Amino acid sequence: MTLFKQISSVVSTNLRSLPQRYATSSVVIIGIAGVVGVLISVLSFSTGLAQSLTATGRPDRAIVLHAQSNSEVGSSIPHDWVATILQAPGILRGQDGKPLGSAEMLATVNVPRRDNGLLGTLTLRGVSPQVFELRPEAKLVDGRMFRPGCVRWSQVARHNRASRAWA
Repeated sequence: MTLFKQISSVVSTNLRSLPQRYATSSVVIIGIAGVVGVLISVLSFSTGLAQSLTATGRPDRAIVLHAQSNSEVGSSIPHDWVATILQAPGILRGQDGKPLGSAEMLATVNVPRRDNGLLGTLTLRGVSPQVFELRPEAKLVDGRMFRPGCVRWSQVARHNRASRAWA
């Protein structure tokens, strides 16, 4: 037998037995399609998140994390380390010659929403007075600048204030 006859024989046998294998074949095809769909969605989410984080970064800005942390939310650096970090070589200096840096704290807080009363997550960032020099894209559009040491004061982003979703 030639190679072509063998291939056509195997293909025709498989096609003739297809009605008997319809249910099993359908389950396999649907299962593989589901796995491929989940894989594509996870990879696209991962790629989108990576592109978002890369696009918002700046070459002149660094975020220092604790060695045992892999994210800004989970990192905690002791206060006495901040001065040492700010004196390190390569740290940008402000117009006054002092190191340009901010020991910031990022926290997520569960707060009841005004619209439905259910708990929602609100992200809070504690900043230093140098925040506007360090982050020129941040603007104070209304009100006054916070005073260091005043614990009952917060600046609210315009889109959060406009939605008034938080209690």
